Amino acid sequence: MDCDTISTGDDGRHPVVARVTIVNFRGHILLDTYVQPKAEVTDYRTVDHGITAAHLENAPDFETVQQEVAALLKDRVLVGHELGRQLKLFQHSHPPQLRRDTSSYRDIVALVPGETRPTLKQLAATLFGITINKKQNSTAEAATMAMLLFRKFKKQWESFEGRKKTLSTKKSK
Repeated sequence: MDCDTISTGDDGRHPVVARVTIVNFRGHILLDTYVQPKAEVTDYRTVDHGITAAHLENAPDFETVQQEVAALLKDRVLVGHELGRQLKLFQHSHPPQLRRDTSSYRDIVALVPGETRPTLKQLAATLFGITINKKQNSTAEAATMAMLLFRKFKKQWESFEGRKKTLSTKKSK
């Protein structure tokens, strides 16, 4: 899973979901949709991810997408990078035992020297020699890359010892 955000609020500092992508274990897209914000947009962050007003014009509303996301994730392992942030944006609680966050698994993090929380771009470059889109983020590309990382480490991650190697989310702040 990956989300892109836009900003709302007078100061432009209130992030809201503008796009979400969910992929399955093989990287096939299950959901890829823009999200109509409830509040007036103060910054589309087009430079970061290419989203414009036109993308959101006929998009489903937040509640509709929120329900669709919840239905897709119910009782399933959720894979992504910085999942806590994304779940907070969706106001969704997902059981910790069903989360696989590529930003907090020690065996992955340790492969990027000098970084305690490497970005998905850093991990893709270090582990696969892949350059994730430099100009603009893509939720589909990010969700697929997080799943690729999970698949590479799945066996040890899912072992008892591997599950203990997930960093505490409290340390990420």
